[in-house]
Amino acid sequence: MPRRMTSDQNDRRREVRRLAAEILAGRRRGVDALFAAVGSRPPLLLWEPTPAQLHYPPLVELERFWRSRRAWPAAVAEIVAALGALAERTMVVDAQPDRCDFVYRHYGRQIARHYGHDLTGRHTLDVPGHVPLFAAAVYRAVIRRKAPILTEHEPPREVLVRHWRRVILPLADDRGAVSRMLVGSMPEDPIRDIVDAVVDGVVVLDEALTVRIVNPAAARMARAEAHHLQGQHLEDLIIWPATRDATEPADRVGRVVEAELRRADATKLAVEVSVGTTAHHGQRLTVLVIRDIAERKATEQAIRELIYRDELTGIPNRRRFEERLEEAVVQAERSGGHVAVLLLDLDGFKAINDRLGHTGGDAVLRGLAERLRPIVRRSDLLARLGGDEFAFLLVGVEGPHGAEAFAARILARLAAPLQLQDASVPVAASVGIAVWPGDATTPEELVRHADEALYAAKRAGGGRFQRYTPGEQLASA
Repeated sequence: MPRRMTSDQNDRRREVRRLAAEILAGRRRGVDALFAAVGSRPPLLLWEPTPAQLHYPPLVELERFWRSRRAWPAAVAEIVAALGALAERTMVVDAQPDRCDFVYRHYGRQIARHYGHDLTGRHTLDVPGHVPLFAAAVYRAVIRRKAPILTEHEPPREVLVRHWRRVILPLADDRGAVSRMLVGSMPEDPIRDIVDAVVDGVVVLDEALTVRIVNPAAARMARAEAHHLQGQHLEDLIIWPATRDATEPADRVGRVVEAELRRADATKLAVEVSVGTTAHHGQRLTVLVIRDIAERKATEQAIRELIYRDELTGIPNRRRFEERLEEAVVQAERSGGHVAVLLLDLDGFKAINDRLGHTGGDAVLRGLAERLRPIVRRSDLLARLGGDEFAFLLVGVEGPHGAEAFAARILARLAAPLQLQDASVPVAASVGIAVWPGDATTPEELVRHADEALYAAKRAGGGRFQRYTPGEQLASA
């Protein structure tokens, strides 16, 4: 069923006919006016180009291919298969019956990457801009003249290349009629070639922070095809860290920032982003150089775990406890909440060590950590401070009563003996409690007062918890 033309398309068809007549007659006024109207240099048109004039080796190879088979097979797939690697830089274009409208039957991947989309199946009259209009006029002139032509022209502004070199080669049927063409396209784009060779990811944004160029390394990091990323907004690609001094990419120019890259599979990748700016045809561009730091972050995390983990029990150690306590107190000062520190010390651990040996004593400490771990919330912390001393950090606890209720749960968890490989070991413990802000003015003082309460509990006979109060009078359970 023939396509129904809109009035705009009819106007474009008339313009194609006029331009084609200008090209065939050797006149350039109409073509020059078209390109001048959009601020581009007029194109170069060269009939019957020589290999030296084609300049790029792929165009020379394509012209040789054309000379070897000027007649075209029935299926575009046969042409594409015969082209082999040349197909990536070659379009196959079909003329419509009226010889004005043309359809892209195959659109080479190396061409599509510069435009950000594949025009296969699109009609030239449906593609906006001056270049498809000019191309359709050239295709029409090639059909009339049945001779190859070389053109050089500037692309639309949104395509960041200097200019295109295209050779259009007519393919004739058995009767010598031309209605299909090979179009070899080579962008003059040394900068893009350099960007594509960079091992780090490179993303170029326009003034609206829309992705315009994505090199292969960045596409691999994002687990996406480059043309799927082109046209996205920056915020759809990069998750910046929350900072007050940098809210826009312009605020980060000249800096290296750790961020996250959104991937096509909905995962996120830890990256390091360097931000720079440049200009192209008077347009300000932002250039992001992206480095995958996931392996480095994983290594750093592993090192942190070694630094902050108690080697014997696998739970956090004193260093981690002290850092988390500092953070918790700062948060409590801001929110007006409570923070509780509970120190636990086993009663009679020396006797356990004497009876079971150090190996058995270590097994008791590991068993104790496993017994206590389940009662600790995600927001809280259980740590081993050293020897048989453990610490609990409770964040957002409901005041002293909440801390005492938790201490009661601790002692209840220790009521049953620990089952070791060779023995059943009864354990008892004393617990000291101090609550911020009522029991201390600094994190260090909070720990010290919890320690004083712990030893008061031991002096009272052990197997109990006590909360810190100033002086000798301590509230006892």
